[in-house]
Amino acid sequence: MNNITNKGISKLDFEWKKYDFVFIPIIITILIYFISLFYGFRNFDEDGLIKDFYAKKTFGEYVGRFLLLNAGGVSAAHGFTFSGIKNTHVCILGLPSIYLINFLFQVKPFLYHLWGLFLHCLALFFFIWFCFNFTQNKQIALFSGLVWSIHPTNVESVIWATNWLQPLGVAFYFFTLNKIIYLIRRGLINQTPPTIIFIMYITVIQILFTEHTITIPFAILFTIFYLLKSSNKEPDAFKQALKISLPSFAVIGGYWILRTTLIAKTVKNSLENNFIESLERILFFTPQIFLHQLKLIFFPLKLTIDQIDLLTLDKTFLGSYNLLCIFILISFLLLILFYRNKLPFLSFGLLLYLVTISLFIQIIPLYSLSGERYNYLGSAFIIFGTVSTFANFTKRKFLMPILMALSILLSARTIIRINDWKDSSSLFSSTIKTSKSLFKKGIWTYNSAICQEDENKKSELLKESTNILKKFVHYSSAPITEPRIFKTYELDRKSILAKAFIRIATNYEILKNKNLQLKYLLKALKISRPDSQIRNLIYKNLGTLYFQMNDFKKAISYYAQSNLIYPNPTINFAIAACYLKLKDFTNYEKYLKEAVSKISSDGEAFKTYGQLLELSKGDYQSALKYYKIATLLQKSPEPYILLATTYLKLRDIDNAFKTIKNGLYGFSEDPTLLYLHSTILINKGDTESGLKGLIKVTNDINAPIDIRIESCNILVNIFSKRNNLQEAKKYNDLALNIDPKNQESLKNRAILMIR
Repeated sequence: MNNITNKGISKLDFEWKKYDFVFIPIIITILIYFISLFYGFRNFDEDGLIKDFYAKKTFGEYVGRFLLLNAGGVSAAHGFTFSGIKNTHVCILGLPSIYLINFLFQVKPFLYHLWGLFLHCLALFFFIWFCFNFTQNKQIALFSGLVWSIHPTNVESVIWATNWLQPLGVAFYFFTLNKIIYLIRRGLINQTPPTIIFIMYITVIQILFTEHTITIPFAILFTIFYLLKSSNKEPDAFKQALKISLPSFAVIGGYWILRTTLIAKTVKNSLENNFIESLERILFFTPQIFLHQLKLIFFPLKLTIDQIDLLTLDKTFLGSYNLLCIFILISFLLLILFYRNKLPFLSFGLLLYLVTISLFIQIIPLYSLSGERYNYLGSAFIIFGTVSTFANFTKRKFLMPILMALSILLSARTIIRINDWKDSSSLFSSTIKTSKSLFKKGIWTYNSAICQEDENKKSELLKESTNILKKFVHYSSAPITEPRIFKTYELDRKSILAKAFIRIATNYEILKNKNLQLKYLLKALKISRPDSQIRNLIYKNLGTLYFQMNDFKKAISYYAQSNLIYPNPTINFAIAACYLKLKDFTNYEKYLKEAVSKISSDGEAFKTYGQLLELSKGDYQSALKYYKIATLLQKSPEPYILLATTYLKLRDIDNAFKTIKNGLYGFSEDPTLLYLHSTILINKGDTESGLKGLIKVTNDINAPIDIRIESCNILVNIFSKRNNLQEAKKYNDLALNIDPKNQESLKNRAILMIR
């Protein structure tokens, strides 16, 4: 027995030693990130995003919501503070996955963070095997994986609950490259049909999940080229690599055509710049952002949630800093080209780093470019190249202690960074401290304010934000020379000043000072450029302010100007509300109809239009259609109530009952839904279940008075028929206690007294 046990232990020990270069980084990574599993959502913005997106609905309703809003797999985001360009993504499989994850996790932070950590470990697993299979060196694989996995810039990608598609994409990426290397090492890469099928299949899967894996054909091409070149078995390595990677290029080409078609059909593509603007972008921004991203990897000392204030930009094209960045970028390219034989791992790592960050430099707007999350994939390659080169030039006895010391330093920095992400307060405090510009300090102080529960603390921070932004305005009043492309991104001086004025106005709105709010909105309007996204927002805010001030004609005027810049269903609904206040029912109906002509995430317009069709026109069938849409979009029981009562008017009991059950899935305590559910159960013969529901409604002091009284009266009638006079009297007394003048309850009291 002891022999068997010892053999088992020896075998386990052998397996551990054989694969320790894989296990050690994964275990350390889990230990470092473990504390984050018990955090709530750190950023109030992320918290709100998930909660707004997630509504407790049935799976069928979730599918319906997805089909309404994201059937094409296209999503668009616009961060007005950071850039004027809309960020458009096509994730045909990614978006359904987001819906499914939200449905399964139901706003549970632990599950989101566990999922993110699992995907990070999965990406790490494939990355380590990629490093090992590429170099045949366990130490390089171990430390490349460890340094990458615990690098502080990866914190956002790992524990940012809405960012899990990033590590999923990286897991796909390294799985693909690892498989390619495996096939090459075993001489199976030339088995054409299986190879072509695998490459096409894996490319399709990952590009439909995560758009940032679009560079995978280049990664396959250069991986094969470097491996064949190093083996000296293939005289024309590049030609062979190109031939094998062509199926992946073909898939990406097809995807790009599909992407362009879908975007043209669903959203206005604001990324279509003319040739001159594109050239300016490449020559001016690319080198500076490239150098900035390198600094984030090699000197991760000052990190924030947003890096734009750390991104030093020259104000003139070919200025000293811009020239330095161009020089370093060209040096990298020369190093890649001329040292591909002497330092193949370094050359390969630098090349793949440039490949993987290139799309973020040129496709995604500037405000995203400077964020460290876009280093997540690229940093793996540059760390691999650096560690490999370091291992080759360092004596073996010095290698382990130096890399271990580096890992300890990075671990400590990462743990500190994770602690900065504990909650909104710590996150914004850290960001405010590291922000270099007064503008960003003011913005983040505002963000810190609106996530405060203490009203006094909120007011204090809002005033502080206002003072910081006023200082920024004061010091930024002098005109400066800046590249024309700044206007494209709305990062020019006037645009930034307008954004500062808008934020000051928002501060005063929360502080309930309408006069100062109006003053700063008008200042923002005066300085903003025509037809810009900023001006669109200013017009919208002015319209809302005048609506609150009951000046509905001015509100309509500003809303209309906002609509001219960027037509929006929400604005049409706001205009309709103004006309309703003015009792102009013709225009009210016109703009309400406009508001529902395009599906948006706000279901209020659909609910209101359904009510108009039902009550004013008696068009029940059309009303049902709009109520159904509202139930999918809104996080409220009201659309379910309206939909169910309309079905009841049409004597469609089954659909009414189904609607109420769906509503109770998400709003189980809503008294009106409980009342409707209980009355239908009683009519269907399930009296006992119906009684329990009605009793629950009568005990709910927050329930509508008419619903409580009606529930009491039904209970009185049922208990009277059962000769349970004590219970009947109890609920009749409760009804009279709620409304002493209720005629049915007074009549029931007289009958009960006689009995």
